[in-house]
Amino acid sequence: MKLAIKCSGIGIIAIVFFVSLHLPPPPSRPATSPPTPYAVKGDKLGMSLAEFEKAHPGACLRADKTKREVLCREDDNVTYAGAKAFEAVWFFDKQLYRINLQFLPGEGSDVLPALQEKYGKPSKREITERLISFEWRNEVSSIRYNPGRISDVIFALDELEATANQEESEEYKRNLEKAVKTDM
Repeated sequence: MKLAIKCSGIGIIAIVFFVSLHLPPPPSRPATSPPTPYAVKGDKLGMSLAEFEKAHPGACLRADKTKREVLCREDDNVTYAGAKAFEAVWFFDKQLYRINLQFLPGEGSDVLPALQEKYGKPSKREITERLISFEWRNEVSSIRYNPGRISDVIFALDELEATANQEESEEYKRNLEKAVKTDM
């Protein structure tokens, strides 16, 4: 004796619904935290000027803190990936948004392997006639490495860097307009 099953569209939907009620729930996904900005030797992009000054007493004594963009520290006694570097630390609206490391000729040959070991494969690599550049990103910050005779690495808090660059561009235009008016 054969049993014939005859189902209508509504019957199939009802069966699928009934079966789904008895299935275990899908595994829960761990809560993802927002990406953390990059840091250089404990100096985290986005940290406040006050936090930086507390960590580096005297580093910002000569800085003009009345401006929106502040070059806080210039230090030629820094090492990164075992290479001697010149460091410039920039703040915008009292937040650390850029750390520049510039390596002298002959220094910095181990920088790219160190960056790859710590941050993985670069998300972008650009090679032109005049420039080779590697870039890492994590949604909120970026690292740009430009090898060459004088190599440099720039750690940047992306949104704040864009704002600072826009402000700098507008200030340049205002100064240019003033100069043109003065010459007339």
